[in-house]
Amino acid sequence: MISLAHYPENTVYICESAQTSVQNPIANRHRVLILGIVVEKETGIIVDAEINSICGITTRFVHDMLVGRSLSKDLDLLVDSFEKRYHGSSRKGLIVCLNAAAQRFESL
Repeated sequence: MISLAHYPENTVYICESAQTSVQNPIANRHRVLILGIVVEKETGIIVDAEINSICGITTRFVHDMLVGRSLSKDLDLLVDSFEKRYHGSSRKGLIVCLNAAAQRFESL
């Protein structure tokens, strides 16, 4: 049998969502912000990430901020980075999703 899987067996997928403000374009289109990440089970390293943003640049920016960081060891650094570098209207929602994903990962 041929496997078409892109991600190795040592990864898990975590998906979290958060409410956004009414003025946020994501809220107008999708109602909630969704963050999906693929994480290595042993290390907590984020190997892929995506959000349901309206602009492709937003998805790429968030992806670049997350990939290569450890969800368990770098959480405070990630939150601080979002507070300093991400000035979109979804910042609070992204931080909520990130914290929830870290909790879910720790409970695996």
